[in-house]
Amino acid sequence: MKVMVDTSVWADYFNGTVTPRTDYLHEILGWAPIVTGDLIVFEVLRGLAADADWEAARLALGKFRGFHIASSAFWRDWGFGYARVGTGEGHW
Repeated sequence: MKVMVDTSVWADYFNGTVTPRTDYLHEILGWAPIVTGDLIVFEVLRGLAADADWEAARLALGKFRGFHIASSAFWRDWGFGYARVGTGEGHW
């Protein structure tokens, strides 16, 4: 079973907020098959103010298999010129 972690859990985890969900995330990191999505990565990175935090979060989230969640229209509207290629999954 794959575990997709929600944006709010990642935000709490990166901000050091302790909740039952961040405790569970911390417990399964390194052994459970955690996956993420393009929209989740986008939301987490968009919510970080400091460049150092942004880069650390980008590198951390880049270790997990990623899936396309948002449509190409969403990315086009945000100015990314995104096009879906391949299977819809990969690494960031």
